Amino acid sequence: MENFNSRLLSLYPYEKVDIGKFQKVFQVDEEAIQYEINRLLNRYLTWEVGEEVHSGDMVVCSLMSSVDKFQKENIKVIVDSGMFHKSLEHVLIGMHKNEKKTVVLEEGEVQILVKEIQNRVVPNLTNEMVQALNLETVSTIEEYQSYLISEQKQKMVGNDAYHAIKYIMSEVDCNSDLILKQADWKKMAELELAKYRNLSKQMDLVLEQMTKEDFDGKIPVASYFELVTLVQDNAWDTLIHYLIGKYYADQEGYVVSEAEYEQFIEEYIAAWRVTEEQARESQSYELFVVTSYAGCYYQKVKKYVEERIYVEA
Repeated sequence: MENFNSRLLSLYPYEKVDIGKFQKVFQVDEEAIQYEINRLLNRYLTWEVGEEVHSGDMVVCSLMSSVDKFQKENIKVIVDSGMFHKSLEHVLIGMHKNEKKTVVLEEGEVQILVKEIQNRVVPNLTNEMVQALNLETVSTIEEYQSYLISEQKQKMVGNDAYHAIKYIMSEVDCNSDLILKQADWKKMAELELAKYRNLSKQMDLVLEQMTKEDFDGKIPVASYFELVTLVQDNAWDTLIHYLIGKYYADQEGYVVSEAEYEQFIEEYIAAWRVTEEQARESQSYELFVVTSYAGCYYQKVKKYVEERIYVEA
């Protein structure tokens, strides 16, 4: 995109933007951690013949009722799983083999006979179980727990960091010195409109003639004119982010290559099940270059924020 005449004169460092108001203490979801540990332990659980029913046990019982749903012989029930009937399953807890009980449920009266009990035996977590997962740098129970916390944090950090990322980029955009040419802004908008134009063509639609119903479920606008307004608004930011991203890429010696574009096209074809011609029409090389350099800026700020969004209590 060397034919752009807009220029970045001086860049306000994103490190100078105070994100204190966005930072928070990370709270570990202990239930989620235990859920993952239980998933691992489930691979090693065993069943033993038992005399008393506990939550999680497998029970074979006979049911008698005027309600067809509860007229069952030798039905297998996993207690408290909710897979058959939550209330009835819970009633089984504490019952013994060959015990009978009559219960009244919302649907009607049910007579229960417990015929067989298989107690669920869950082993204690061991280092050997953890090692069998073949997780890099994880070989002990303590390391596995730390790994689960790290994974949990990674899943949450995107949402927690989003507003801080947008805030930093806005502050950098406003405090940097740039020369932005109207022609470049129009070019940015046209690149994006060309994408939508070709996508609509692939659906046998003409972008400029699309109705509210045509846009519904595809683009969050009600008319072509709304789309143009949206694209023009976004094009201004895209131009700024392209210039900043290009600056960082130049500093790091990174150049968007045609090889990257070809790989992107291959992945696009596979993901969207379109022809190569359709992929290149809707995702032009020029647009790919612009979004790639703008993405360099975004990813740099994103990494910076994600490393700092959580603070110690």
